[in-house]
Amino acid sequence: MNAALWADRPTRDCEPQRMHRVAAGRTLFAQGDGFHGVFMVRSGTLKSVIILADGRQQVCAFPMVGDVIGLDGVVTGTHGTTMTALEDSHVREVARHPWAHATAPDPGMQEHVSELMARDIQRAHKIHALLGCANAQERLAAFLLDQSRRRYAQGFSPCDFHLRMSRAELGSYLCMSMETVSRTLSGMQRKGWLRVDKRHISLADVGALSRRFGALL
Repeated sequence: MNAALWADRPTRDCEPQRMHRVAAGRTLFAQGDGFHGVFMVRSGTLKSVIILADGRQQVCAFPMVGDVIGLDGVVTGTHGTTMTALEDSHVREVARHPWAHATAPDPGMQEHVSELMARDIQRAHKIHALLGCANAQERLAAFLLDQSRRRYAQGFSPCDFHLRMSRAELGSYLCMSMETVSRTLSGMQRKGWLRVDKRHISLADVGALSRRFGALL
């Protein structure tokens, strides 16, 4: 089932679903905030960060169009990460009470919620496996291919795109230093696989990259 159906499905409560604009650099919700609903990303890119007890931050995800965010709060009642916009973004909120009220008597909605949570778990498992066994080049190539495929699915060019995250944020997500990210991108550029202009990426041969690294996805 397409996750986009979530935001278009009517609730059984008088409270409407709400669209929020999250300006670049602003926080949608913070780690530890009470859970009030889940959000569908309609435009833009955000980052999900866990703040450790010693103040260090670990980037967990870069939600994009079509992603549902905030599902961790369904179980715990509080958000486990801080969600910040990397660019001006729009999200549609499904408030907690109408969503919960609609879910209980509706097997179809319950099945949809289960599918969304299963997708998040599957993605987390893939990322964990990638970080555990892949080298720096493989991690970065897999990430870029994933970005390429997602943008193609949205109707944009799969070969030319702009990364909204910094090298440091990307390194945190891939468990690499900022210097390793920059060095690896430069190495891939020397091999002719891509061209880099600051945050803009041009994939020279998506087919060749897919054949070499696509299995990691």
